[in-house]
Amino acid sequence: MSPDFLSQLNLPTAHNSILPDLKSEQISGRDLTSEITISPAEIEKVDLSKLRDFQLVLIERENFNLDTLLAKTVELNLGKSKSTVIRIESSEQDLKKMLSEFRFENPTVLDLLVKDLSWQTKIFGSIQDIKKTRVSVDFVLPIKYPPKTQFEGFHVDATESRCLCTLVGPGTEWVKESSLSTDLRNAPSMKQKAKMLDKMNWLLPGSKIQQISAGTVAIAKANEWIHRRPWSKQGRIFVTMDPT
Repeated sequence: MSPDFLSQLNLPTAHNSILPDLKSEQISGRDLTSEITISPAEIEKVDLSKLRDFQLVLIERENFNLDTLLAKTVELNLGKSKSTVIRIESSEQDLKKMLSEFRFENPTVLDLLVKDLSWQTKIFGSIQDIKKTRVSVDFVLPIKYPPKTQFEGFHVDATESRCLCTLVGPGTEWVKESSLSTDLRNAPSMKQKAKMLDKMNWLLPGSKIQQISAGTVAIAKANEWIHRRPWSKQGRIFVTMDPT
């Protein structure tokens, strides 16, 4: 289960509804070109390797409040970033060494961030069956101007899989596979798909642009998943992990 930051700080915890078990056969029967949304409680009850072929796995956390605790940290580190390879088995030690290069208002906030990112590396490592991952932490500067068009900035990444999480600020915007035009869905290659994203006619009428909430962990087939950085007037903390 993901770290419970509220209980560690003796703050009131919101009511948790009892979630049903997510059976392995429920996962196996899903359309793997689509997304699946699960909770930290559910993810402990399944074979994580069965999630590997989904285009997008969203792990939603109802009681996430680390964004509030990290608000001051954003101000202290705006514009800074750090990337390094983390060993899954020693992720807490490796992450603490990496994150110590940033400024934190107190050691407790650093320790909570280390614990959260360590949990994310273990989930990502289990799904992708990897022992190491490259972790990047970015304190993203505010963006002055909004997108010029509805589709500006949408892209696919040049990596087969990626784990990403916005800890502070608005999360990544993305588009469901079912919302794409037939031409885009049937593009013969990722290169061709990327070129077509510059056009204005690839979103089906009535479809909506989705947005990931702060704290939600997204594990995607990044070279297929269409997404973009959100426009934001506030600073953000954005974390990505790639297999290595």
